[in-house]
Amino acid sequence: MLTAQGFKLILFTFLSLCAFKGYAQENFEISTDPSYIDSLLLNAEQLHSQSSFDSVLILANRADSLSAQTGYEKGMVSAAILLAETYTQRQELDRALAVIDQAIQDFPETKRIAEFYSIKGVILDNKGDIIQALPVLQKAIEFSNLLPDSTRGRFLAGTHQNLANTYSSFGDMNESFRNYLKAIDYAEAASDSALLTVLYNSLGVSYLFTEEFEKSRYYLERSLAFARMIESPIDEYRAHLNIANTLRSMGEYQAALDNYEVAEQLWRELRPNAPPAIIIHNQGKTLLEMDRYQEAERLLMASLEMSREIRLPHGMYFNYLELSRLYLELGRVEEAVSNGEQALSLAEGSGSSITLITAQELMHEVYAEANRFENAYEVLRSNKILTDSLTSLEKEKELAQLESQLELNRQQQVNELLREKQEQQEKRLRTQYILIVAGILIILLIAALLFISRKTAREKELLLQEIRARKEELEDLNIAKDKVFAVVSHDLRSPLTSVQGILELVKDDIIKGDDMKRLVDEVNLSVKENVDVIEDLLTWAKEQLSGFNLDLKKVTLEPLMKDIIRSQSFSAIRKDVALESNIGDDVVLGDANAIRIIFRNLLSNAIKYTGKGGEIRIESQDKGDAVVIMVKDNGIGIPEKSIQKIFNSKTWSREGTHNETGSGFGLSVTKEFTEKMGGTIWFESKEGEGSIFYVELPKG
Repeated sequence: MLTAQGFKLILFTFLSLCAFKGYAQENFEISTDPSYIDSLLLNAEQLHSQSSFDSVLILANRADSLSAQTGYEKGMVSAAILLAETYTQRQELDRALAVIDQAIQDFPETKRIAEFYSIKGVILDNKGDIIQALPVLQKAIEFSNLLPDSTRGRFLAGTHQNLANTYSSFGDMNESFRNYLKAIDYAEAASDSALLTVLYNSLGVSYLFTEEFEKSRYYLERSLAFARMIESPIDEYRAHLNIANTLRSMGEYQAALDNYEVAEQLWRELRPNAPPAIIIHNQGKTLLEMDRYQEAERLLMASLEMSREIRLPHGMYFNYLELSRLYLELGRVEEAVSNGEQALSLAEGSGSSITLITAQELMHEVYAEANRFENAYEVLRSNKILTDSLTSLEKEKELAQLESQLELNRQQQVNELLREKQEQQEKRLRTQYILIVAGILIILLIAALLFISRKTAREKELLLQEIRARKEELEDLNIAKDKVFAVVSHDLRSPLTSVQGILELVKDDIIKGDDMKRLVDEVNLSVKENVDVIEDLLTWAKEQLSGFNLDLKKVTLEPLMKDIIRSQSFSAIRKDVALESNIGDDVVLGDANAIRIIFRNLLSNAIKYTGKGGEIRIESQDKGDAVVIMVKDNGIGIPEKSIQKIFNSKTWSREGTHNETGSGFGLSVTKEFTEKMGGTIWFESKEGEGSIFYVELPKG
């Protein structure tokens, strides 16, 4: 809405230009007078604060042209900043970037170079190029010392706010909040209500990102109140838009739609030539969450088209993402795949890990629904690599902080030692002086020094012993970690091989019809069992990293052994090996997870070293105060030269009958777990005739 003051400025500008046109024919010097150019720029800045962007562009371009004719650098620099900011607010981002890049090239020595880089960083962030935006904004802060004291504080507040917004988009909320706090400090020092309005809005958005909705709503409503107080329609628009986003996240959908409507009205008044792509997208997303699919599709498609027109990558990304979700819910799977792939492609080029992870997770679900399991696997694998790398980066960051703290502590210790040495030197000088006066004090001083020296030696020895003890503890923990990883890698191989075998039968189109349906049921059961196996292993691994402490309880063997046999059945079927079990209702005293690992290892090895058409039997015998469980196979047996190695070596391994490989760790860990439960393990084997492994556990 154009205020009375704004209208007067436009009228003044128009009359000035008209007067200039007539008078310039008689006296060209007036039009190129720097004071006249400065007045044009001042009027343009005032109109910019009124959001009269068309008028701003007219005046700024005129001032730039006149400044270029006379080489008035100050005028060209100010005009470039006004043009770039105006194009940015009109969402004409390519034009804004072209203007600011040209200004950086033409005026590298200007004292306002920091403003150039700050504007460029905002443009890049708006275009979705987060990776490039961060160093550009940091460069702006580096050049801020060239600005005058009167404007530096407000500039730093705004630039730190832009950095905070960019870090938030990048997913680094620690850096985001750190920069918000710096921005608020500078804004409060400058008593800048307009900037505080923007900062409250940004803080509200950040709390929305971290799902602290009440805090988000509080700060956004404060921003709205400040915006109305300073009569800033653009800040009112931002506040209403973000309040709507918060209300939508809180499930207050109708209230959200009401605020979106107010935001759209403000936007169309402020920027009649710029399509409200973001608002339309959020309205569509809200309707999607309300299950109003037809209306949601219409709005999302409209927002997508707007984003294409203004070349807004992150706008296209979000619309493709929501359209894919919508079509997935409606069962229009191929349309879900098409839109999801577009979103994934844009996410891969955005530089935002959070954006890419979101797209990957959606595409895994979409591909699975479309029965495109290879694509689903690939996108899930990429997602796993990305999330693991983020975890690794976080750990590296923590390690770097720890190393810095350790180095600081070391320096403090060195300084303390130097201080002590200096004090000792001063003490010796004083002692020498005293020796001249009284010889008796020398004996007393020597005795005191000897006492201190011996005490220090004892303290050092105690410290050395403590360090050695800590070293041994760390070595023990490292050994425990190696054992855990070896067990997990060994035991995950067999269940995953079972699932792989089923998928190969489906892929090779070996079975059809009813057999296919039955096999799908078996796949479902196998996947469930594999999930159970993985959960068991992860639970066990978490407990064991503290030192392999076993939880001994009464364990009924029959159901436990059935689960183990079922988890290995597909590996046996694949090799045409028969599994037979004769386990009674015996109860032993042991750790259920450890027993699973022991017999999963033994049964997996028996299958591995038994050829096609072979047979494996599992039996139990009651021995009074103990139970003996036997795993017998008619496989290839164990070479005599290797008999002494299999329980003691952590690296010895042998290929199976189908060239299967192993870690070489399984049987050594099996023996260790058996003995930790108070049991014993042994075997009988002859090469070429098979093997029998015996595990004796105390009765429960």
